[in-house]
Amino acid sequence: MIAKKAKLQWTAVTAVNSMSGKYQTDFTLDAKQTAELISKIDAAWEEYRGAFKGKPQSLGYSEILDENGFATGIKFKATQAPQSADGKYTFKVDVYDAAAKKLGTVPAIGNGTIANVDFDIYPYTFKNNKGVKLNLRAIQILELVEYGGGSAFEAEEDDNYFVSETSFQPNI
Repeated sequence: MIAKKAKLQWTAVTAVNSMSGKYQTDFTLDAKQTAELISKIDAAWEEYRGAFKGKPQSLGYSEILDENGFATGIKFKATQAPQSADGKYTFKVDVYDAAAKKLGTVPAIGNGTIANVDFDIYPYTFKNNKGVKLNLRAIQILELVEYGGGSAFEAEEDDNYFVSETSFQPNI
């Protein structure tokens, strides 16, 4: 399944995310695709759950809440473990440019990048929990916002503003 023109956040495909230990991307979609994808995920859950009475551990999506706790949208999360549980198989996430050319060197994909996201809807059981995850397969970058890690500030000039005499020197 491919989510078209998804807006990406927290994308980690050249190395696993340090918090989850997986390759991953969070993404948002337009209203029509959001409704269609939620419908497909919910249908997969209903088919898979069987006699399971509890709530799913995850459905691969969650509400985006504003500072007052009001829902403002839906966020999807697609992940891929770097290897199978038994260690026999390793996985990676392929990245392509807009011309569908596989990239050898993947840029640092920053928040706000627009891309097509290829994933499978994957029902799972883990211990006593069941759920549905989005199994990340590939990303096609359409509009890259490269992660930079630089300052978001511009120089402000006013005779009354503080200006340091020295630059930051990290302690190594």
